[in-house]
Parts: sequence; C-alpha cells; structure tokens
Amino acid sequence: MIEKLLAENRKLKAKLKPKKSYVLENAEQFESLIGVLKEFSSGDSERYFFERKTQKGDGDEVVFKLNLLVADLIEFKARANVEEDQVNARISMDKGALIRFLQQGRIQRPRKPAKRKTKSKANAKKKNATNNALESLKEISNMVSEKIEEKRQVIEPVALPSMDQSQRSDGLPPLQGAEGLPSQSDER
Repeated sequence: MIEKLLAENRKLKAKLKPKKSYVLENAEQFESLIGVLKEFSSGDSERYFFERKTQKGDGDEVVFKLNLLVADLIEFKARANVEEDQVNARISMDKGALIRFLQQGRIQRPRKPAKRKTKSKANAKKKNATNNALESLKEISNMVSEKIEEKRQVIEPVALPSMDQSQRSDGLPPLQGAEGLPSQSDER
C-alpha cells in the first residue's frame, strides 16, 4: 500500500516539475511578438490590449486579449487561403480544429448535478399531494355519510295522510269513497 502511494507521489511530482518547452526556449521572440501586437490599433485604443485595475486594487495592469488575436488569425488564414464564398465555412472548420487541439489531454471533471427539482421529483410531489387530497376527501365523505345515517336513525318515520283524508286545496268536496271520514266543513 505504501509503495503504491510512493509511486503515485513520484508521478505527481514529475508532472509538477517544469519541463523545457518551445515557448520558454523562444521567450525573447514571443516578447518581440507582443511588442508588434501593441502596434495594432482599433480606433483610439490598442486592438489586443486593455488596462484594468488589479485584483488587489493597488494599480493598473495591461491585459492581453488572446481570444481576439486567435479569432483574427483564424479569419486571416481563411481569407488568405480560400475563395470569398467559402470563408465562413473555413473559419468554422478552423475553430473546431482549434477546440479539439486545445482539449487534447484535458481532464474533464464530472459535473455535479444541479440542485433543482427534477421533473420526476416534482411529479412525485404533485402525485403525493393529489393522493393526500383524495384521502382527506374520502375521510370527509365517510364522516358525512355517518352523520346522515345517525340523523336517519333519530328521525321516526311519519305517516303521511292518504289522499282520502287530505284537504283539498281547490275547495272541492272530498273524493268519493271517503264516507265516514270528516269532511272539510266538519273540521272547521
């Protein structure tokens, strides 16, 4: 176990050691290139440089617009090498090639999932809320049914008068076959 950790430690240290690079070997030429780039202007200002306050806020620093330089170089190369109607396609291809080149050997970390509700979680919450509402409605319905049954048991059935015994609202005499029953005039 310790041997594995030591071997991994050696690999990491080897990665951290500065290696000789083409840029470091030709640093003077790159500095002269930066001097030449300062001569490019866009109106009243330099095209590839601008000044801003330092992060500490103690002064100003000159910032190099690398992305703009690269975009201009790609456009220049495309306009110099292809016909005018194919320039945009060539620029697009060169940008894609540059992106692929810059991503070589790049370790991409897996992205953390966003801390937001996913559709399935939101739908599950809606479903749970709906189910809870349905259950409470069922409980209320059962309670109402029980109350109705209680009231039905308390109320005794009432015998309604038959047609023969009822008073007529139209003022006519009682129906035939109602002999022996008191008439409307007797009741008054």
